[in-house]
Parts: sequence; C-alpha cells; structure tokens
Amino acid sequence: MTITFRLLEAYLKCATKCWLKANGEQPSSGSYAGWAQAQNEAYRAARIHELLSKICQQKSLKSPSVGALRGGSWRLATEVLAQTKNVESCLPAVERVQTVGPGKPAQLIPLRFIYTNKLERDAKVLLAFDALALAQLGFHVAFGKIMHGDENSVAKVRVSALASDVQNRIEEMTALLSRTSPPDLRLIRHCGECEFQDRCPQKLLEKD
Repeated sequence: MTITFRLLEAYLKCATKCWLKANGEQPSSGSYAGWAQAQNEAYRAARIHELLSKICQQKSLKSPSVGALRGGSWRLATEVLAQTKNVESCLPAVERVQTVGPGKPAQLIPLRFIYTNKLERDAKVLLAFDALALAQLGFHVAFGKIMHGDENSVAKVRVSALASDVQNRIEEMTALLSRTSPPDLRLIRHCGECEFQDRCPQKLLEKD
C-alpha cells in the first residue's frame, strides 16, 4: 500500500476523510475546501515564479527524474515526484545546496507554500513526509522550508524531529486503509471546512 501526500494531508484532519479519498468518494462541489485549495495554488505559483526569477534558467529543473536530481549543478527543481514502494509525494519545489567539503553530497531542501499567516503543526508534519520520501530515494535531507502568509514568511523546519511522528501516522493509515468500511463517524471542528461535509451529517441522521 502506498501512502501519498494527499492521503496524509486528509488523515491529519480526519480519518474518515482519508478513507473516503482513498476509496474514490466524490466530494461536494463549491465547498470551502475547494476555495482554500485555489487560494493555496495561486499563492504557490506566485512564490515559485519569484524563486525562479532569481536564478538563471540553466540552474532550474521541472519535473526532473531521480537521476537528474542526483547530478548537475541545479539550484531549484519544481514539480518533483518522490515515489517509492511505500510513499509518494509531489513536491512543489526543492532547493539544492552544495555542502562544504570534497566528496560530500549536496543537500536537498523541500519547500512548501501555504497562503495562511498562521502555520499549523500539520504543515510541518507534511513537510517531514516530503523529506522522508526524498530520503527513501537516497537523498540527504536535514531540514525543509515553508513559505507562508501575506509577508511571505519562511519557517525553517528540522524534519528529523518529526520523523517518528510521520512513521506513526503511516502505520496508522496503513491499518485504516486496509479496512473495507470507513471508521465510525464523529463530528469535529474540521467538518465545517471539509469537502465531504454534506455526507457525514446525513449518515449520522440516518443512524439516528
């Protein structure tokens, strides 16, 4: 079973949401979740455009293969697919920093972009998942960065501190997604923002 970034993102909000996404349930249209996703995509595109404008075209890669990531003198890669047997993530951007000293491998820095001013812990866990996916491909990742908010603040995240949390979540999700039916329903704060908000209250009413 492959745990993807999108499934982990859903699981951090709600186990039922994760199970529904994994099993192809269609979300409601016109929800807050769709609006928030559009805001985030616009913010990400603008920030990546700014980063690319600061380097020459020869120093950037788009949708690179794993082999391309290992070689050359690139500085910024976008739309990076990090995929192994167990985990999969499509990283919006990755920086490459050459470490000091002969024979030392370059360090990769995964980047994420969030339009909100407040940075929640879930965002850091997801960044650590990106780092795990890159590490399983053999790359050295010590930390990642999250650019966020109106002032384009940059948070530097030491991903090793979150590695055990990510592994625990993966184990929990693997058990969850092996089930043939979703977990028991419960209403939480996230329900008002969820793209499945029309489904779950109806199911609860049916069960009285």
